[in-house]
Amino acid sequence: MNKQPQKIFAFLLLGVLSILYYFSWAFTQPLIPNTHAGMERIEKNMWWADDARQYRATGDWIFGKTQETYIESRPWGYPFFVGFFRAVFPRHAEKIIWFLQFLLWLASVELLALAVYRLTGKIWLTLLSATLFWIHPSPIAMTFHGLTETLNIFLLTVFVLLVLQKGETKTYQALFVLALLVVVKPTYQIQLALLILYFLFTRLNPRKGKTWGMLALVLLPIWIQFLFSGIGTGRPTLSDIGKITLRDYFVTWTYAHAKNMDGRAANAIVRQWTLSEQLTFLKKNKRAALYTYFDDLIPRGLLADSWLIQGENNPMDTAARAVNAGDFALHLLVLPLMVYALVFTRGRVRETLLLLYLFALIQILVSGISSNQGDRLIVTAMPLWIPAYAFLLKNFPEED
Repeated sequence: MNKQPQKIFAFLLLGVLSILYYFSWAFTQPLIPNTHAGMERIEKNMWWADDARQYRATGDWIFGKTQETYIESRPWGYPFFVGFFRAVFPRHAEKIIWFLQFLLWLASVELLALAVYRLTGKIWLTLLSATLFWIHPSPIAMTFHGLTETLNIFLLTVFVLLVLQKGETKTYQALFVLALLVVVKPTYQIQLALLILYFLFTRLNPRKGKTWGMLALVLLPIWIQFLFSGIGTGRPTLSDIGKITLRDYFVTWTYAHAKNMDGRAANAIVRQWTLSEQLTFLKKNKRAALYTYFDDLIPRGLLADSWLIQGENNPMDTAARAVNAGDFALHLLVLPLMVYALVFTRGRVRETLLLLYLFALIQILVSGISSNQGDRLIVTAMPLWIPAYAFLLKNFPEED
């Protein structure tokens, strides 16, 4: 039976439903006092967060509009995106950035659906999987802010489509997209290093000079970051944000919990420490460190509301918390099945699950060293775990 008409209809239906859902929040949020999502006050809300203002300043620096830059901690990927439109369309930049981020969100819905369909071949599972993404209010709220998450999610959906296809060309393209992700969100350098090693053992021939030349080429986004940071600070670096997050969030709150004191007072002390002193403190206070980590990871991350959606009793924020609770329950339900599949399956099934689930797991677990971010560091992993769960459902308990 030819599924093409059903497939086309399913993807059109998916697009229509997701657009209606998006604008149901976009047009009603301005009715909520003090909200930071919705169609109104975009010029103000876009740069509400401290991180957003740092991206804006770095983008303006790239295009020669200011001397202020945070290039040493905010890699060029997203600042270039916002800086370009602020340079070319200064009067309407925020509206253009919002509209493009809406299109990126919509494209992410469809690309995620395409990835699931290619993995499973089942239309019902494709629609269900994509709905898990577009029904979440937090990624919608992110489109109204000058933050990396919308671009992050879009690049991940492209990466998933590429990484699952065979052939050297697709392999290098997947690595290039992952390198782009690194200069949007530096935490992906862990996944990039692991994927390069994995491909060298499975798909690429390290004895060929072409392999190393192509690897150097696909890492071009990182070389550009070294160039920008060298110009801006005199010190080529990928990003210092990891050290800053460790000190100002994880070590600070571990110290606050261990000493039963206010976070601001704890940070004033911790900021004077070297990295070696921070690690020594964590080693000596393992219980407080574990408490801080799991507190940040679960109640303040996986089960949190959206940091970006403000306003007392905001239904969009309530909905985000409810979806997060449902996703968390799903993670717990799937975990033993995923472990079973990774142990007992072989071939394509195992490789696919390993690539998607391991990458999602790394991203989620790394978020535990950051505090007070709501769910924004967690929900960007959806383009990884949703296709993984769909593929598991389609193949479990079969072996490849």
